[in-house]
Amino acid sequence: MILLRKVVKLTEAAKQTGLSTWELRQGAKAGRYPHLRSGGARGTILFDLDLLNESITRQMLANSTPYISAHSGGIRPVSADIAK
Repeated sequence: MILLRKVVKLTEAAKQTGLSTWELRQGAKAGRYPHLRSGGARGTILFDLDLLNESITRQMLANSTPYISAHSGGIRPVSADIAK
């Protein structure tokens, strides 16, 4: 059975994720975001949206772990912290 994945170019990935094209390009270059290159080293950057969203979610959870651990009451809205 062939599983078809949603693979998109850089600009479409930026629209779908809400990240900038610059962030996606730099993140791909640094190895933070899984991607493919079509056409060689300077070719088109392609992203599998499922893998990209999974990677972004993993990074967000990893970055929020110290905050969650520091507040035993769970996750609080950011606006509540800013208001104090």
